[in-house]
Amino acid sequence: MDKKGKIYFIGVPSGGLKLMPSKALDIISGADTVIYDNGINDDIISVNKKGSSFSGGYDKNKSLIPDKIKEGKIIVCLKAGDLFITGKSNEEIETLVSSGISFEMIPCFPNFLTSIFAGIPLINSESGSNCAIIYASEEDGIKIPKDCGTLVCYPGIGNFRVIVEKILNAGYKEDTPAAVIKEGGSNDQEVITGNLSNIADKVSEKKINPPFLFIVGDVVSLRDKWRWFDNKPLFGKNIVVTRNQQQAGEFGRLLEEEGARVIEFPTIEIVPALNYQDLDEAIDEIEKYHWVIFTSSNGVKYFFERVKKKGYDLRCLKGVKVCAIGPGTAKTIENSGIKIDLIPKKFLAEGIIEVLLKEDIKGKNILIPRAEVAREILPEKLEEMGANVNVVTAYRTVKVDSGLNKIKPLLENKEIDVITFTSFSTADNFISLFSQDELKDLMRGVNIASIGPITSNRIEKAGLKVKISPSEYTLEKLLEEIVEYYEKRKN
Repeated sequence: MDKKGKIYFIGVPSGGLKLMPSKALDIISGADTVIYDNGINDDIISVNKKGSSFSGGYDKNKSLIPDKIKEGKIIVCLKAGDLFITGKSNEEIETLVSSGISFEMIPCFPNFLTSIFAGIPLINSESGSNCAIIYASEEDGIKIPKDCGTLVCYPGIGNFRVIVEKILNAGYKEDTPAAVIKEGGSNDQEVITGNLSNIADKVSEKKINPPFLFIVGDVVSLRDKWRWFDNKPLFGKNIVVTRNQQQAGEFGRLLEEEGARVIEFPTIEIVPALNYQDLDEAIDEIEKYHWVIFTSSNGVKYFFERVKKKGYDLRCLKGVKVCAIGPGTAKTIENSGIKIDLIPKKFLAEGIIEVLLKEDIKGKNILIPRAEVAREILPEKLEEMGANVNVVTAYRTVKVDSGLNKIKPLLENKEIDVITFTSFSTADNFISLFSQDELKDLMRGVNIASIGPITSNRIEKAGLKVKISPSEYTLEKLLEEIVEYYEKRKN
């Protein structure tokens, strides 16, 4: 039986990817072709890893559809905003129906509900119990309902003042509260409030153009009290995360929860060791070791991958004490089902040394699975204390600069508020991308946030100043320090 083609119309909310339904993302991911309206963010388009994509929307690319449908292909048409409220998809659906082409509609989070993110309800018992939604493109005859509690309007390009005048002519008072919401629900959200006598001038002064949401009614006055989204401490701040791509998402989500606009610019990539002979031999002889010291989550990950690859399980560590630097490393170990014997209070190699000074480690065998290149202070000090130390490569940290063409213009235009460095290697590799003079010029006005003295020392050695550095070397504490830094400047 021949596979039948189908086209999916998917609405894309102004809040972007985080407001997309999971079904929509699944379909986008597996589509053969993605057609999208201009202005739709790359992060949504990049969900598709399989097929080709075409900008310009349905009208520009409709000639592609019949042949691809005959070939049994799945086509996704991404439409900015609400599918049926604005009427923009009606003619397209009629064409598909008359052509016998199979289609499906997947609505998005309705743009009129993004008023939630502005702290403006559409209906409030004290402000009236009804709400009218108006779509007003330039060519439409705009009809304004009278005596409506709340008006929600989708203005067309160039006719915002006309809409305001028609609302006033319909009997609404000049002092009726009004708000314009641009990019509602996104980290680019902008809200302008006023009343019908001044809202058009305010929008003009801010040079804001449709598409945006226009709300008229007493409900707008609740924004000052109900505002919750765009008053988060990091709202509107552009924060760069330099962690490797596999681990950047965790920290990025924490920052986004506080309102930040996160820009991922990994300066390192974590890759397997070139040769696992030394690590494999250590695993084969694991019973001879008294301690295994893990200095990073990556060391844990690659160590246990090799344990499994060689046919062993967790029982091979029976009788071996396990030490972890930092809560992140400890959490990774515990998630593997291993009990931890030692976590030093200082999340540095020096912290382990201080603790093991109290232990009798003379003649003890200690295994340290770690990155190919790392600080030597730990094995050197342990050997000075009489231990037999075996350092083996579990993984490598390599420099990457694939996002340089994206980040450099942002730095040049002074659009970056904070750059975060969570390890020596992220800082070292970032610094190596630029000459000293260029680095100082690009980083002027940028707040640098760093975890740990080793990382901070590398940054300051390059002639830069660390503004934000937590006393506890964790992502959570770094986030707290960034939030506190900006909250102090608000007050």
